[in-house]
Amino acid sequence: MNLDETSGCNSPTFVVVNGNLQMGNGRKMNFAAGSTVQIMPGGNLFKGPGGGHSNEINITGATSWIAGDGSKLGYFLIGTILPLPVEFKVFNVEKNEKGLKLYWIVNSEKNNNFFHVEFSVDGESWSSFEHVKSIGDHSSEYTYELTNDHLKIAVDIVYFRLSQIDNDGKRRELAIQSLKLKKNTISIFPNPTKLNESVRFNVQSDKQIESKVLIFNATGQLILSDIVFFD
Repeated sequence: MNLDETSGCNSPTFVVVNGNLQMGNGRKMNFAAGSTVQIMPGGNLFKGPGGGHSNEINITGATSWIAGDGSKLGYFLIGTILPLPVEFKVFNVEKNEKGLKLYWIVNSEKNNNFFHVEFSVDGESWSSFEHVKSIGDHSSEYTYELTNDHLKIAVDIVYFRLSQIDNDGKRRELAIQSLKLKKNTISIFPNPTKLNESVRFNVQSDKQIESKVLIFNATGQLILSDIVFFD
């Protein structure tokens, strides 16, 4: 990322740099109170060709970094990280005989209103799945759990995104999990078959399925059509 113009924000902004942040000569970044810039391990903050105050990163009018401080390697923090409304631990999604089971574990909550779970079939476009109300402020481990048996989608993989919304309406994404769905498959062998030869069906499914079976001869003539139930 190359910064070639002065930038500013009126609300708290959280910048996470995993690659390179290159400052152009004379360029400055100005952020509102509560903002942070985190240069992660493996990331870099590179100053421009000038020195002194030719580059600046300012938070609430206070200069937090200047070109004279030199380029910085991750991990490097500009600003102060405030305590998060939710201290998040894990998010998991699994499929069982009752449908889908989702659970997440948090270590603490403060000023949290509710959790929002969304789903997606491509990891880009999201639809609402469930809202789960917070149990309130606490400082000990707690597990949230929900089950769902009405999500019917014909895809190989579905994605779930967990976010929390605090009492001030601020939203924070916590985690994304994917679940590989088992598709129903039916194979017939031997195929083709000889006259009076037994035909076997191999079914892979996690539930009983109803299927229409059509059998044709070598000339394409339909010789059997029937509805079959597979366990």
